Amino acid sequence: MPWAAMPQNSTERKDRHMVLLPLLELAAVAIVFLTLVTQIVMPALRGTPLFPFRRTERHLSSDLERAHEAVLEEALRTKIEKRLGEAERLRQRRRVVGNTGPADVPQASGATEDR
Repeated sequence: MPWAAMPQNSTERKDRHMVLLPLLELAAVAIVFLTLVTQIVMPALRGTPLFPFRRTERHLSSDLERAHEAVLEEALRTKIEKRLGEAERLRQRRRVVGNTGPADVPQASGATEDR
């Protein structure tokens, strides 16, 4: 309703605004009732833990934490396998060089030659 068409009498305006208060009260009572039913009464009848909404959040956060740890673990395992592969290649290279004999392997003559 436009402001100009609003009743000028203050009691008439209060009456129009007073309709909103019972609606808000009804909504609050409905929310409290539904919360009690879904979070306490139904779980109690089913034999499940109370407040399943909070438990679901806690389970999901713990699942997320476990998934994050699994990703980190796999990344570390990949790094370990890569390092072990490098170590094995170095061992094989050392074995090959060691089996060829001293004549085939170049000797390091000293640090002055590299400079």
